[in-house]
Amino acid sequence: MKALININTQESSWADQYFPECSLYTLPVTGKPLGEYYLDFCSRLGVEAVRILDFNYDWDWAQRLQTGRRWPCQVDYRGFRCEKDCGRLLHLNADFCRDGDVILLLGLVFLNYDLKTLNSSLFAAAREVEKPVEGAYLFSQGKYLQLPIPCSPLDSIRRYFDLNFEVLQNDSCFSLPSYKVESGVLTGMNDVIMPGVEITGPVLLGDNVCLERDCVLAGKVIIGNNVIVDSGCYLQSCIITRNSYVAEEMELINKIVCRQQIIDPLTGSALLFEDSLFVSDLRNNMNFSLLCVVEWIIALLLLLALTPLYLGWLLYKAGGGRPGTWFYKLSLDRYRGLWQVLGLRRRLVGNALPPETAAVFCYSDRFSVHRDQFQKRLDDSYFRIHGSLYQRFSIIVRSFINRLFLMDFELPQ
Repeated sequence: MKALININTQESSWADQYFPECSLYTLPVTGKPLGEYYLDFCSRLGVEAVRILDFNYDWDWAQRLQTGRRWPCQVDYRGFRCEKDCGRLLHLNADFCRDGDVILLLGLVFLNYDLKTLNSSLFAAAREVEKPVEGAYLFSQGKYLQLPIPCSPLDSIRRYFDLNFEVLQNDSCFSLPSYKVESGVLTGMNDVIMPGVEITGPVLLGDNVCLERDCVLAGKVIIGNNVIVDSGCYLQSCIITRNSYVAEEMELINKIVCRQQIIDPLTGSALLFEDSLFVSDLRNNMNFSLLCVVEWIIALLLLLALTPLYLGWLLYKAGGGRPGTWFYKLSLDRYRGLWQVLGLRRRLVGNALPPETAAVFCYSDRFSVHRDQFQKRLDDSYFRIHGSLYQRFSIIVRSFINRLFLMDFELPQ
């Protein structure tokens, strides 16, 4: 048996408005891409091959589908235009659908199944229909049979918001990417919960989530992967999507935070923000000048320490040598940047990514593993608020230690 999935419809325009960079299949539902719920459903019914059609092809999700064997079926994910006519859809995919029965998943809907009871006996209760619309169907011997699976149409941001918490309340029915640590609280891997944090379920935390001191999660909170919730925040009935940062002392109720926008699902309004809206910059010019002077002195000391090594590298280069692992382990690639700091053309510690000029050291350098572009942008947001003198010194020291003793650092291309 095979399955053909096509959820691209005109009714999905709301998703393009609020999540313009997101494929419908990667739309997060309770911390998990919507498309993976469809794959769980097909796998449970014994489907051997699945073809997923997407007009907004997502290269990252395509790689995720190819790595590992999370599902016992072959997955063919490909780009495809919007096509509502089911007959034409089957015709255009005749190479895939010609042999045997085919499960059809049509329209932007959520399938309300229960993995504990879902099995192939579902087909016996299917009823014939003349023309399929949205939902789950079986195409067998030229007939369309509607499967008795309750479907929830995702036709608005409000419906999407409510669905997330419905799934969270019934987490035992689905395979969620989390571990249950206590009743109503699900966590991912590598989460950090600082002292003073209060959590009231139901709550779901993704991977690599940091809850700073005195945060309050007052129920019905879903937080995606790679998220920082800063100190003193109050969250209730909120969805925080992956790679987002919530600044300190914020109170959010009935909101969706998606990277640089806050969405009110009850009214449909959205606020696109910059970091300056979340924090008042109270550091005066004197403090800023003092930081510049301290950074200048540290850069000078680092130059004095690295100059003998760099001169040795120049002699090695003159003999035909090329930069190797030790060139980067000793941070000699930063040598010229330190001169720029002395010339007041570059910051010693600051942002890793534009719009500002990249600094010699950044907050992402504190970590021993490679950080992608989204994570670096998140780290930059955190550093702009917490960039104290101690924090800057710590970044420099940790960066040298990580480079010298650990292998998992990012080499320049």
